[in-house]
Amino acid sequence: MYASRLIGLLLVMAAISGPARAAETCTPMPGAEAAWARPGVRYILIGETHGMAETQLAFVDLVCAASASGRPVVVALEQNAEGQAGLDAFLASDGGPAAVAGLTEALAWRGPTRDGRSSVAALDMLQALRTLKQEGRIVGVTAFLYWTDKTQAGHEQLMANGIADAATAHPDALVVGLMGNYHAMKAARPGRDGVAYRLAADLLPSDQVVSLYITHRGGSAWFCSQGGCMARSVLGTQERRPRGVHLSPGEIEGYDGVLSIGGTVTASPPAESPGS
Repeated sequence: MYASRLIGLLLVMAAISGPARAAETCTPMPGAEAAWARPGVRYILIGETHGMAETQLAFVDLVCAASASGRPVVVALEQNAEGQAGLDAFLASDGGPAAVAGLTEALAWRGPTRDGRSSVAALDMLQALRTLKQEGRIVGVTAFLYWTDKTQAGHEQLMANGIADAATAHPDALVVGLMGNYHAMKAARPGRDGVAYRLAADLLPSDQVVSLYITHRGGSAWFCSQGGCMARSVLGTQERRPRGVHLSPGEIEGYDGVLSIGGTVTASPPAESPGS
């Protein structure tokens, strides 16, 4: 179902033109408007478990909804910031095999440790964002994953800085970000040295952030651990609410609510570059 839905989305995007595109290319995301309804909100941060196909699709639909809010939209992704030039080139491309090959030259897409951030679903998401960018629906896509500080606190600070820089570059924009669910928490955690450090979302102005935890009803995800990278079973989050955004501050520590998938999830394996 996921594959046919994504293919349908991209075919429709390619086939139609004009203002009516918004209604015709994006599946509505119920409750999305509530996420940015409060005055002063600048950041909508989505916390996911990497490697689930459905989360990428839900994120695209949330971005589509944000693009209809009347505000410019910048997408922020937990992708390697060193690949920003390649990402920008892909967004400006036709999305064909040569463009995909250029995008996936980065080590994160080809290396031995490839988690959900280099998955088939992640590539499909970038294809959809490429189309939205070329339609003028989003301003751009910013990669905010830096590895220049290996400490836990420093790593989170660099991620927060990257997200904040996207907002600074576009003062009126709504920044919609997708990242691991740990980084999206407005909270602090004890480090390996016993000293607490703040997570990326917590380092941004709290009153400007709406952080949403992705919930689902179980299934599988592609992720890496000491046993290697593979599809693994994941438990559901006891979520029985329908697909959509549900604000519920305090229900989940560090989050303002949930983005419910409304069903089960499936693992998305690494994307293979053309000719690889």
